[in-house]
Amino acid sequence: MSGRIPAERCAPPSLASQVADAPATEPQIEQMTAYACDAVADVSFALAALPVELARLAPTVPALQLVLVLASAADATQSMFGTTGPSGQRSQELWKQAALIGVDVLYLSLLGRQSATAGDLLEYWSQQNDTSNADDSL
Repeated sequence: MSGRIPAERCAPPSLASQVADAPATEPQIEQMTAYACDAVADVSFALAALPVELARLAPTVPALQLVLVLASAADATQSMFGTTGPSGQRSQELWKQAALIGVDVLYLSLLGRQSATAGDLLEYWSQQNDTSNADDSL
């Protein structure tokens, strides 16, 4: 098993139905990846919000699971639609997000949070936003 989610998993039900159909427990990798694929296909969805939304949907999953989900969705989308066009361009954004989250997870581990969760990332991002906003007022 390669760890990749097959391209056919990117069938585009609405984002709202994906969340509504998720089990009562936190979404697992497959549901989260399908959700991310749906976000890529929905050009009205702001991809910048996707990592935060995924982390809010599943705050106790390992932080690196977000990297896997975004990379799998990017790979599946590119396998299905190629690297050009709106979906191809949007999948490139997922690759970037996955890389940046990987850096954030490494940074958290250097701070002593070796088993960081998606919730830990939310907390870290919130702190970074507070710091950025304070810097903007100077």
